[in-house]
Amino acid sequence: MTQAPRSRWWRRWPSFRRDRDLITVAIERGADADGCAVCWVLEARERRSLWILLREHVLDPGTRGDWNRTLGFCARHTSALCATATGMGQLPGVAILFGDTAREVARRVGAGARLHVWRDCLECGREAQSEAAHLRRLAQQLGDAAWTERWAPKLRLCVRHAASIMRTGMRTGVRARPTIPLAEHLREIAVIGGSHDARSLRRTLATLQAASLGFESPSGVPALPLWGCGVCDAETTAVTDEGRRLFQDGGTPDGTLCRRHAGLLLARSAVAPAQLADHYSSALQRAVDALEERRTKRSAVLPTACPLCDFVEAHAGELAASGAPDSEAALCLRHFEVALERPAASGGAFRAAHIEALRALSDELGELHRKSSWDARDEPKGTEQTSWIRAAHYLGYDARALPLTR
Repeated sequence: MTQAPRSRWWRRWPSFRRDRDLITVAIERGADADGCAVCWVLEARERRSLWILLREHVLDPGTRGDWNRTLGFCARHTSALCATATGMGQLPGVAILFGDTAREVARRVGAGARLHVWRDCLECGREAQSEAAHLRRLAQQLGDAAWTERWAPKLRLCVRHAASIMRTGMRTGVRARPTIPLAEHLREIAVIGGSHDARSLRRTLATLQAASLGFESPSGVPALPLWGCGVCDAETTAVTDEGRRLFQDGGTPDGTLCRRHAGLLLARSAVAPAQLADHYSSALQRAVDALEERRTKRSAVLPTACPLCDFVEAHAGELAASGAPDSEAALCLRHFEVALERPAASGGAFRAAHIEALRALSDELGELHRKSSWDARDEPKGTEQTSWIRAAHYLGYDARALPLTR
């Protein structure tokens, strides 16, 4: 039996990539790109996955069943889904998925079932599997002298993935060769502070965040109109005040601020971009020192937690009490699940008000989908045009943050 001839694209493919599998090729493409190679792979995977969901799978019964089972995505991937949909012009697909979630939440609340919000985000699971597979393969390739000689000079990793590759290599018995610059380029990024104009300072800040925190989904939910969750408002105010206190008198808080809270402080003018740049430079320098100190030990340290996330968790009860809304229906999904656990919310009036609001939202989403069809595109538009934005804030709660891009 003769072997099938190679296709034209195979002959055009670089010879040094012809004997690689797709995971290795993806890592090499990430090494050619700017920034962390693994973060580049994760970003490309997420963009492709969400594109396929909106273009191909939004009407698939299995996909819709999984979406209803998990009540959609987590807040991060809900925002990424909206960003992808607006770029593709696929708001009808978002309306279909969000409408399913609203109806499923109303059904569970009416039946007295548990919601389990964000316990099993499908995209988080896929991302974790992809990240683990690429880190394992990268650790294996770093034990190959020929591969290392070619790709080590280009390889860049963020703090989180540099720590992971150290831990994976130690666990599998494959040590990264001394020539691999796992921390050198991070130390270079940590000292890029200084005087910048406003535009370049934002790019610098985004670069520091990417090196310190790794991959993050893009933000795509407009700021207005909002669902109007009172607990979210109380949380936003408290976090802004706490962040202003942490940075007062030129102070730099311990830990590493997450992107959401850093963007929130910028949006509220609680801190200046230069202050955040100094914070991330210090945090990145501490993380690199820890990486180099524990290079030969059994574990690699990761950046410490966001101090504002710890603050919200420690004061969750106080924030919920101070932000109790006038209407029982004015709660986002996350805070509504928390409110259901309190004895005062066990009454039928609390549940009924929320169910009614959810059904109204579902009807608006259905109307948005209907008016997106070609035969109804000329009908007058109403409040249904913003229903997907309110649904996104209901599912993912409003961060009210200012996203940073390079």
